[in-house]
Amino acid sequence: MKRITLAIFVLGLVLVAPVASAHNPRLVFQQATGTVTTIEKPEVSQAFYGLLRGEVEVYNFKLDNAQDFYFSLLAPNVTKAKTDFTARLTGVDIDGKEVWQVLAGKKDWPKYYEEFAGDNYLKGPEKTIYLKAGDYKISVGNPGNIGKYVLVVGTKEAWPPAEIINTLSVLPSLKKDFFETSPWKAYNNRVGLFVLGFSLALIAILILLTWYFGRRFWMAFLIGVLVASGLVFIRVYFSGAEDAWICQNGEWVAHGQPVEVRPDRPCSKQILDTKNVKFQPAPAVAYLVRAYLEKNISSLSPEKEVLGGKFYLTNLEFSDNQTAVVSFEDGHNAFVGLFKFTINEPEQVESLGFEILNKN
Repeated sequence: MKRITLAIFVLGLVLVAPVASAHNPRLVFQQATGTVTTIEKPEVSQAFYGLLRGEVEVYNFKLDNAQDFYFSLLAPNVTKAKTDFTARLTGVDIDGKEVWQVLAGKKDWPKYYEEFAGDNYLKGPEKTIYLKAGDYKISVGNPGNIGKYVLVVGTKEAWPPAEIINTLSVLPSLKKDFFETSPWKAYNNRVGLFVLGFSLALIAILILLTWYFGRRFWMAFLIGVLVASGLVFIRVYFSGAEDAWICQNGEWVAHGQPVEVRPDRPCSKQILDTKNVKFQPAPAVAYLVRAYLEKNISSLSPEKEVLGGKFYLTNLEFSDNQTAVVSFEDGHNAFVGLFKFTINEPEQVESLGFEILNKN
């Protein structure tokens, strides 16, 4: 039994090693425009994938102790990528001294390939500064405040199991919606090797345990997997907005594994405006509607593409299970539309109307 335990420990070290060189991903571009993002544990290496839609995006963080703080800017190496972003760090330290630092001035952003997830970036300015304890803010923008960017903070690698699961779950969306590549490429990289290695290691461990404990263990394990899979399926497809931040007793509490970072707005029964809390449909509904819009947005929109552009979605928010606010553009003009729909059997989206709310 000691040999089996040692084998499991060694396999765990081998499998975690490839993950340790990557940033924890945060999909800020999925949030509503104007949302202020709170950076939890700013010393931990994190990458915030953002999309400017006409406004500067703001990040708040607090340091309890003095430390060297690292932050940098990247941009996805995609068509019409922008490299004119700046990041302004401001704040007041524990001694009352105002702090002001800027990431800017780099004209040439060299190409950079990130091996862990297999993504191509353009590498912008970076800086490490000494900060005392205090409250700080980072504002990211560019002329016109348009375009995709990545704000990287922290240097400490931290990969608890929940973070690994979150990374594996958000990669398809990151590939498709941010890097504009096929979601099938999400695991055609070191992440895929990690998943494959983990699966093979798990099979090997199960074989060892079966050999040690007998066939009864194997049968009990299979039954447990089937039951757990059934419970997960029921939870994901029928429970609605479970992976979200919920306001409870004046504090934001994580339910499930929310992709978004903790909301920065106040949380209390007295001051929380429930009208501003984004409705979250069941994942299956969100997937079907997004897929339908991505395929049909050009024909649905009363406004048409210009100068050879092609409409693509930049944001999708649901008001309820039959109404969605759609942000889309063709590279020249940006629009916000109201999409009314219903879902018929077998899982077919039917349009009930589409109107333009705003044009930029």
